[in-house]
Amino acid sequence: MTNTTTNANAAAGVHLSVLIVDDDPFIRESLSLLIGMDPQIEVLGTACHGLEAVNQLESGGMPVPDVVLMDIRMPECDGVEGTKRIKALFPQTSVLILTTFDDDEFIIEALQSGASGYLLKNIPPSRIIEGIKTVHSGSMLIHPDIARKLTGMLRADAHKAAAGAEQSAGNAAGRSEQRPGSASSGKASSSSAPSGKASSGSASSGGASSGSASSSSDSAAPADSVQSKLRAAGLTPAEQNVVALIADGMSNKEIAQKLFLSEGTVKNYITDILAKLQVRDRTQLAILYWKSYNQLG
Repeated sequence: MTNTTTNANAAAGVHLSVLIVDDDPFIRESLSLLIGMDPQIEVLGTACHGLEAVNQLESGGMPVPDVVLMDIRMPECDGVEGTKRIKALFPQTSVLILTTFDDDEFIIEALQSGASGYLLKNIPPSRIIEGIKTVHSGSMLIHPDIARKLTGMLRADAHKAAAGAEQSAGNAAGRSEQRPGSASSGKASSSSAPSGKASSGSASSGGASSGSASSSSDSAAPADSVQSKLRAAGLTPAEQNVVALIADGMSNKEIAQKLFLSEGTVKNYITDILAKLQVRDRTQLAILYWKSYNQLG
């Protein structure tokens, strides 16, 4: 079902075009009217699910849009699959997820499939229009509630990875003690073996210990990677703390209370941080922080 919206945007100077994909006809029509009121945006049409959107674009029935505004839960072809197909066929098109659902699996799968942003429908229309322009500029945009969920998920994954590394290191150390040539084996044979071999067994034990230490060190690699990148960019320890709290989804007021600072001081910190890291806003800053953990593929 195609609902092409013709408006006066061309005369006003259209900067970008949008295709709206949602299974609710009322939402499709409402978004078309609201977004189409912006003189810089042209709504090319609508589709009721991801496959219909792909078919419309492949058939040449409409120009390839700059941005696809995509719902998540839809029949026949949901937003995740629709995003995959559109990005595979038209990699230059940005996909912005707009949905009422903040399920963990949808968030991760949508971003891994190539979506440039994830917004919830509880935001005002002006924020949706701003989001369309943001992803079209090449930036990413994440709803604050989604940002908090992502941060919690990443922290949980980091804790699991650290626990797993410690367990692996302990198992490796236990196996090392039972291997021929380990410290215990070397000591057991030292009475009959030449002193050189006993020494060699001891050295082997030392190697196992060193490997264990290395494994424990590796478990802290994601956090170390983040801190090293921030230090390399010239951020002070105080600025690094502010970045971590922004990545946690805290507001300026919450950060000020947490660090016992005034909101004005926090704003000054953020201004300096954005300049040093060469990012536009706190959302991009949080995404940069998360990407350092290499969790989103």
